[in-house]
Amino acid sequence: MQAAVAAGLLGAGSVYLGAMEYVAQMLQEGLQKYGADCDRKEVAKRILGEREERGLQMPGFGHPIHRPVDPRTPKLFALAEELGFAGDHMAIMKEIHEQFSTKKGKQITLNVAGAIGAVLSDMGLHYSVVKSFAVAARAVGLIAHIVEEIESGRKDCMAQKLYDFVEENTLYTNRIPDEVK
Repeated sequence: MQAAVAAGLLGAGSVYLGAMEYVAQMLQEGLQKYGADCDRKEVAKRILGEREERGLQMPGFGHPIHRPVDPRTPKLFALAEELGFAGDHMAIMKEIHEQFSTKKGKQITLNVAGAIGAVLSDMGLHYSVVKSFAVAARAVGLIAHIVEEIESGRKDCMAQKLYDFVEENTLYTNRIPDEVK
């Protein structure tokens, strides 16, 4: 099981799990850089302008299925409000969303990665650890998939396929290669 989970985590990189870290970094650095001198609308405007000037994409936006609203985002924001974690980062992210959508001339999806980056920032977590929450969630999801395959009794489950592939393609020997000695 742990090998299958590890293999699944190795495929999770900056595209699928990095967005919430990038959002948190963008918000934390933007608030630190502009927050003392500006209101939230101006901070959002400056963050958007700086990213456009540098040719950087906007992390936390877009989704292949959830359009124009990712239903997880308003629920997460509401929960953060209810629990007292809604702060400047979340407010700035909402303002960035409004300004970004206006600039594009259509409603752009603020996805759950964008919401998580904002909420975890308001919880006081440094952006460098935000991705660890995504990794932990992905690990639990992978375990659920493996358990589902095992319980279904399917002979073609992915965990078994991975195990069989490694077994069939690994040459085991007692000889220690010269370059290792």
